[in-house]
Amino acid sequence: MAAVDIKAELDEVHGDSAPALKTVYFWINEFKRGRTSTKDETRSGHSVEITTPEMTEKIHRIVMEDSRLKVRDIAKIEDISIDKVHDKGINEIPILSVALLCAWPPSPNATKFEIIVFKIRWFTCYLSSILLLLPLLNSIYEYRDDPEILGKSVCLSCGCIQVTIKMMICATRYTQFQILYHEMETFCKQADEKTNVMLQRYVDKYKSIYGIYSLWCYLTAIGIICGPLFLPQEFPTYAKYPFSVEHPIKSIIYLHQSLVGLQASSGICIECSIAVLLFYSAARLDLLAQKMRNIKKENELNACIKLHDEILKYTCKVTNTVAPLVFTTIFTTAMAIIFGSLNMVTEQPITIKILYTIVAFSASLELFMCALPADNLMHTSTNICMGAYDSQWFQGNISMQKKIIQIIFRSQEPIVIRINAILPALSLRYYAGFLYTSCSYFTAVRMMVNENIKN
Repeated sequence: MAAVDIKAELDEVHGDSAPALKTVYFWINEFKRGRTSTKDETRSGHSVEITTPEMTEKIHRIVMEDSRLKVRDIAKIEDISIDKVHDKGINEIPILSVALLCAWPPSPNATKFEIIVFKIRWFTCYLSSILLLLPLLNSIYEYRDDPEILGKSVCLSCGCIQVTIKMMICATRYTQFQILYHEMETFCKQADEKTNVMLQRYVDKYKSIYGIYSLWCYLTAIGIICGPLFLPQEFPTYAKYPFSVEHPIKSIIYLHQSLVGLQASSGICIECSIAVLLFYSAARLDLLAQKMRNIKKENELNACIKLHDEILKYTCKVTNTVAPLVFTTIFTTAMAIIFGSLNMVTEQPITIKILYTIVAFSASLELFMCALPADNLMHTSTNICMGAYDSQWFQGNISMQKKIIQIIFRSQEPIVIRINAILPALSLRYYAGFLYTSCSYFTAVRMMVNENIKN
């Protein structure tokens, strides 16, 4: 890492109290000459400057050994609890956001009663989504000649379909998700405090984005639920039931559709759970890259290679487990964007246009929330080779140099979420192409609807 980059990270953490660029250059030159401490000589009238754990691994290690920088100082800099650096809220957002989807399995140490309660909740929520999905599919058939109602029914049906499929995927992969979440939680609890600082940086960087996204999804659902209060319709959806919907059945149906609407939001928010697993994998790779930069002995390199294998196995399990969920998101999101946008260009009240603009926007955000951590993991996985190259490999023996070369070649293949012949590699580039393709399909559907109206 260049001195300018180190200075930038110091400025980000310490602001005006960060050391000058000249001081950073001085430290780097001193380290190259064999200096082993950042402690300065006491100077009258001058403050003692310190570095931070966000530097390169070499400077990071030296700083952490500096007696002046305690764990409480790190916690204060990062705004973390001294008693427990690990953020207890790391999993609160995804767990709460998918509560109605039953997508976060209980711990392997859960009691029988807790497991039974979880299964009852899952069955109840699954049955609830099915009981609205069938009337919505019936409405698509009944209103197939009415483009306005058809577009709304298809858009809302996608939400129910997404809930139904994702709940089934999570149920069939219950054990895999349970192992992945448990391993992640165990690592975070057992990690040393300095490792938790890196994990905390990921949490601080992304928790606001995903927290706001989850809130936005539920507010969108509440907007649809409250639609009958402002629009000339009986229920939040145009679901067609094979029986009379007079009072008191009307109140029950309204409450049921409201519940499923919140379930649909929970189905959209499952991307938060996927993001937690992907960001956790990326954080461990970041930590490994830092550790590799500080390698001096072959036994240290062997330990890093073993750790790299463990992380790769974990990330492979993650990508294989979440791939069906990502595919479901791609399919249902595309349909929701196309038919949700259709309500924006047809003759509709302004309230409906605004509402379905929000729905289409929320659907477009859903895949982005999954593509962002996937893209980050893809780039982080290739940074391992840079960490290995930045180490003192040229001072090691031939065996050590060969192992470094193997790591470099191995790390050049990025870790991606892919489905053969369907999804090449989930990334921000793929997401941009997905939006472009969805807009193209929307244009085609709009032309078909306009021709149908003219005829």
